[in-house]
Amino acid sequence: MELGARTGCVFADTLRGKMLVLKDLGYDFLELPLKQDEVEAMNDEYMASIRRLSEDVGFPIRSVSMRHFGDFASQYRDKATRPKILEHIIKMIKLSERCEADVILLATNEKETPVNEYVDIYMEGLGTPADYAEKRGIILALEHVGLYKPSILEKLVRAINHDAVKVYLDIGNCLWQGEDPVEQARNMGDIVAQLHIKCIRRTTSGLMECPLDQMPLVEVREALERHGYRGRGCLEIPSGNNEQRPPKGSLSRPKEGRLLV
Repeated sequence: MELGARTGCVFADTLRGKMLVLKDLGYDFLELPLKQDEVEAMNDEYMASIRRLSEDVGFPIRSVSMRHFGDFASQYRDKATRPKILEHIIKMIKLSERCEADVILLATNEKETPVNEYVDIYMEGLGTPADYAEKRGIILALEHVGLYKPSILEKLVRAINHDAVKVYLDIGNCLWQGEDPVEQARNMGDIVAQLHIKCIRRTTSGLMECPLDQMPLVEVREALERHGYRGRGCLEIPSGNNEQRPPKGSLSRPKEGRLLV
């Protein structure tokens, strides 16, 4: 399994610096998250600059992230916000194509209502972007964030039933949302596009801390591989914490020096 990291995992002042750190440590790729204002301002010149930077450093961007996808159903229902959210998804697809990324993380956090109350909106709203992405070999990967459970997301993605719409499984979020990441990997391994690797920590609400070396990394990997999973794993942990790293042997192809700085 290739192992990468999000930009927030790396302590460096510039995107170039982050790429160089990850390359030097033997990671395989970078995941590039973009805020709403960054997507809004994104143009062809920006996309070209990201591609040039990746080529210059010799380090690939394999996935990108659009966090403000959020409550897509309500954004799509609102005729005032619908054009903008769809425009932003298309922009992310164009950026991915330009820098040769093939997974777009769309953070999903619908209200806890039955999936059948908004699945038609997803099928209609994501239809054209998903078709556009599929022609370019790109996956729109919905990630369960906030209180949106992975088991609910599985129902949504299976109901959408589009080859370019899959799940971005986050093992830390699973525990936060009260579900077993190993069970979820077993249940939906056939529709997982990529994996987020992180721990959970004790909070004011009393959530039990689970360091990364105690997370069921081997079990999740094996559960996914039983479905023929050949995707990647991406770290999503704070920079500067060397204690939160995958234990050696927990992933399929460990390398010495895979530490965050």
